[in-house]
Amino acid sequence: TVSKNELFSILKHHPEKLVHEVFEALVSERRRLLNISKDNNELINVGIIHEELIRKWERLKSWINERRDALELKKKINLDMVAFEKNEASLYQGKELKFAIRWSKNNPDLINNDIHLFINKSIKKRKTNLAKRIVLIPVIAIILLFFTYFMRLQLEKSDRVKEVAHRSRMQADQSKKQALVSRKRAEEALYETRNSLLETKNLEFYKLIKKVLPP
Repeated sequence: TVSKNELFSILKHHPEKLVHEVFEALVSERRRLLNISKDNNELINVGIIHEELIRKWERLKSWINERRDALELKKKINLDMVAFEKNEASLYQGKELKFAIRWSKNNPDLINNDIHLFINKSIKKRKTNLAKRIVLIPVIAIILLFFTYFMRLQLEKSDRVKEVAHRSRMQADQSKKQALVSRKRAEEALYETRNSLLETKNLEFYKLIKKVLPP
């Protein structure tokens, strides 16, 4: 049971005409879902006419559960605000901020000035971070382009060094082959010269023998 004034105060964020129309429909004889009564102070109180209605009406149960969850989230936001003021926590960001924004839109009657300021600070912080990222994107792009160009130069330099080294190896191999051919030719020439000398010595020795021995 809740007083009518308190109920309407909670619903003040909704169109007043619509709230009155729905209220009158729910207390009318046709539907009779809400019960109204007066206390000793002549204050009008509002309550559900049958507790069984809460257990049987699934849509109503869903609304009550959603409201309970919304109240629990309000407690969490209040705790997070206190922690932020004590520098024990940061402002909302990412999914947490999106969830808080959606909650505030769906539950305007639960928002007070402190919660409003806390969520707005979080939104401003997100915009500031986004602006910083937008500024950093061109800088990062320039750095990447410079790094890519530098790496390309290094690869080209490396390819040139490899090509020069390959040519040097080929020239060294060619020089080695030529040296082997020259050595082989020198050895062949030396072998022929030695054979010629041996033949010459043998011929002179033969002539000397002929002179010494009688015919």
